[in-house]
Amino acid sequence: MGNGDFLDDSSETVTSRIGSTRPDVPDSETGPELADVARLARRLVRRAVTAARVQDAPARTLLRAHLGAGTASLPVVSGTWPGYDHVNVQAGLNAWLAVGDRRHELAGLTGFRHQVFGLGDLLQAGSDAYGVGVGSVALDTRPAGPAGQTLACVGDVFNRGGGTLLQFQDRPQLDRSGVILPSAVLDGIERHVLGIARQAGRLTASGQHLKRGLLLHGAPGTGKTHTIRYLLGQLPGSTVVIMSGNALRFIGQACSVARTLQPSVLVIEDVDLIAEERSSRAGQHPLLFELLNQMDGLGADVDVTFLLTTNRADMLEAALAARPGRVDHAAELPIPDAAARRALMELYRGGLILDLADPESPVTRTEGVTASFLKELLRRAALEAAERDPAADPGAPLRVTDADMSAALDQLLDTRSQLTRILLGSGSPPAGAAAPE
Repeated sequence: MGNGDFLDDSSETVTSRIGSTRPDVPDSETGPELADVARLARRLVRRAVTAARVQDAPARTLLRAHLGAGTASLPVVSGTWPGYDHVNVQAGLNAWLAVGDRRHELAGLTGFRHQVFGLGDLLQAGSDAYGVGVGSVALDTRPAGPAGQTLACVGDVFNRGGGTLLQFQDRPQLDRSGVILPSAVLDGIERHVLGIARQAGRLTASGQHLKRGLLLHGAPGTGKTHTIRYLLGQLPGSTVVIMSGNALRFIGQACSVARTLQPSVLVIEDVDLIAEERSSRAGQHPLLFELLNQMDGLGADVDVTFLLTTNRADMLEAALAARPGRVDHAAELPIPDAAARRALMELYRGGLILDLADPESPVTRTEGVTASFLKELLRRAALEAAERDPAADPGAPLRVTDADMSAALDQLLDTRSQLTRILLGSGSPPAGAAAPE
């Protein structure tokens, strides 16, 4: 019962006790007694307390003014959403409020000192026990798009501090000439990812599925991530979800996003890491099995591309073979051969002037190295050139000579630099590497 109804009933009862309008009943029999006075006093106190509580519970007063009478008996429906959806909920609310002549007012809750309460608690008498007041609205700035786009979202007072792992990245733009791979390898990758995307309508009309899984495997430094970046740049109309590190435990949610926002691409780098990750609870499957189950559960009619990379294909082979069809194309990115090494040196030289009397010497000496190694080689050769001629025009391109290139190669191929080579993905030094003096 509302406060107003309670007060009206009380005053009517008091009136009937104080004086009767019946002419046949003497006033001495209907006059106030001591018990009546006490009862009246208690009711007056309740009225005063109720009025005071209205002033001391502004949140409840505000809600009742908005919802109308009988709020204490209204059903309360609650719901939650993942942290990464907070910005979507706010964007949807903003769009709904902007329609037509809808009017709204935001009110913030203050003073609750992180107590647990809900809307139903605020509607009940005595909600002032939570110390909830009305004040300014707390807003959280959440990432909402690439290039640093953000959206001010109303803070969740019941789950403050709940962040999100979601970040937005600019879509890379790489030309095909910047991907140095054997033609047959790159052609197969493009056909499976870009070709299906181009022919999606015709394939669907012919009853062919669009979901596909691509596994790029090979030694570290052979260009798996670089190739992924190239593919993403060629799919401007697709939603891209990239997962790595701690975010890998949200595979299920990522697949849900990919399904909802198709056509989409789900990138999982170093997938061998989740092949080793197991739940602490007995009987749970590795995250790799969860991924494979999600890939199968999306359905054949969804336009989702899974791009997986690994340095350890041997750790995945048994699991993938036991669940055929999840990954339907595997491409090994090889260690660059001599022709590829020449192309990579040309790609990575940037504005350097390679003044080499014997341009084949660095190509020959770098047999068995990766693209990462060659990129670092050219930077070290550039540093040698800069230190050799410190008085040169700082704005002029550096001129790398045979001596500069040889010195840089000697540093990287020195047996004492084995760990550096491992970190660059090149492992043991090629035959004839320089030995320490």
